[in-house]
Amino acid sequence: MGGELVITYKYSTGAATQTETVSYFMMQQSTNSGTTKTAFSQPISIAQGGRDVRNLWYKVRAPQSAALTLTIFGKVGAATEKSNAYTVSGAGARAGESVIIYNMSADRSAFSSATTTIAGAVQWSSATGATEVSVELTVTFTWSGSAGGAETKTTMYFSGADQGTSIVANEYHNTSGVIFTPETVTKLYRSGFVRTTITHSDATSIILSNITMSVNGTSTLVVTEQGDTEAFATTYLQPIIPDGFTGGAGVNIENRITPLNLTRSINNAEERYFSNVFVLTYEVNFTENAPTLPSTQLKTVEFMLGGGSDATAAARTTTQFIYAGNSWNIDRTTAGTSTVVIQGSGIRVRSAYLDTHFQISTAIILRDVDVTFSASAGDAPGVDVRVGRPLQGGGNLIQTSGAVQTFSVVSDVSGILNRITSVEWNAGIGVLAGLSATGPSWSLAGMKLVITYEEDVSLVGHDEVKTVRFPLDSTEIGDTGSRQATCAAAATCAFDYRAELPDLASVNSSPVSTIFKYFLSHLSERRTLWPMRQEHSMWSMVRWRRTPWGANWS
Repeated sequence: MGGELVITYKYSTGAATQTETVSYFMMQQSTNSGTTKTAFSQPISIAQGGRDVRNLWYKVRAPQSAALTLTIFGKVGAATEKSNAYTVSGAGARAGESVIIYNMSADRSAFSSATTTIAGAVQWSSATGATEVSVELTVTFTWSGSAGGAETKTTMYFSGADQGTSIVANEYHNTSGVIFTPETVTKLYRSGFVRTTITHSDATSIILSNITMSVNGTSTLVVTEQGDTEAFATTYLQPIIPDGFTGGAGVNIENRITPLNLTRSINNAEERYFSNVFVLTYEVNFTENAPTLPSTQLKTVEFMLGGGSDATAAARTTTQFIYAGNSWNIDRTTAGTSTVVIQGSGIRVRSAYLDTHFQISTAIILRDVDVTFSASAGDAPGVDVRVGRPLQGGGNLIQTSGAVQTFSVVSDVSGILNRITSVEWNAGIGVLAGLSATGPSWSLAGMKLVITYEEDVSLVGHDEVKTVRFPLDSTEIGDTGSRQATCAAAATCAFDYRAELPDLASVNSSPVSTIFKYFLSHLSERRTLWPMRQEHSMWSMVRWRRTPWGANWS
């Protein structure tokens, strides 16, 4: 068990010290490495002046099929290598994937230069039941924000989701995305990868298959499934080489608009479903044409809907439609709307999507998922627009009578939000999402709105909105990040976090959106969302009491 704290808040660009978070691809295994210690490393660049790394951690994913120990190693710069050994469950493991937070913040002082090498390794206790592992790095740091200068930033883009499933071997699942990098100065590509969520199922058991993923014909990843033959869901990370993104040798991003063409396939005739998000980290040299700044820049922010996860006492029934506004409810009016505020001028939404997930509660075929979205402004104010009905014939999303699973889908809402004006965003937009699933009962739904937008750049200090992340730390002796031992049913498992937000205090503001995302080792990134009650720059403790269907915190 482990988790992250995700905070979206208003801040002043004139604050002397500011907080930022960036993400980097580290590793995606194509096959099971068994008991062999498999190393990886990446040069991690942070261009901001006055950089002071406060937190850095790995998010490690693995859909194992047996009770095992996964040892995760980490090394920051010249610091000594450290490791934790995590016990992962074998009970219903293929219902999803293990998601482990390995926190290396104790060695943050070893991030001593603008580009510092971060290294690590993974090692299973046994080859039986082991599977391919992916690793993503997150770094949260403070910097001299009011002084300006070069900046490293991470943005996210909707990159397509299947609108149907099939059972045809080697059939291409083609989707596309458009990446905007509007800054009119030198931009350096630092990291780019696609988070692809796949659900693979069949009526009784699956055939372990090869999954082939390509982007723009230049970056191809083939993952050989490992483990047993239960249906399962997991997330793969496909790195994009710089040439494949920039269109030429080197790391300079010369284009304002870059198209992405994604192809996914599986080599056996079984049900599969893919959804994709592209994560881009790049450096913008704001000092290049000083004192003239580029006219616009890009940002990504996240907002929780429904006030957290749908924590109804009983599972939702098949075809029941529920709404996520400022609360969850089967009645649209009672659910209300969640107010999304974006500060700044010249705001133009370039990519926006709903990230939706829920836990299936009964071993019944999942035939259909329906997602709607409405906004109080734009071309169709207050109208529920269908934005994701992933199944339109050919197969089932989950075809199985076996273990229950987590299902995830991303739904494009860019067209609903991209004509809303800056004045309307500054005042706040009321948004409401709807969700229904056909087949099994389901529970613990969560919906998050992710918006990537272009805005005007100004030398004059003003209010804007940002999203940053922090790891949760198990308080058990020796733990850093996720709890290494299992958390027994009905037990209280405590976690600490420290959120340093000096620029939040600069505008005397409260967070706009706060999310605790927790991960259980036998569920597929079970992102139950809980609102945060505290405000800025504090120590606090989270305690979860694990139950058969969820968790509570205090």
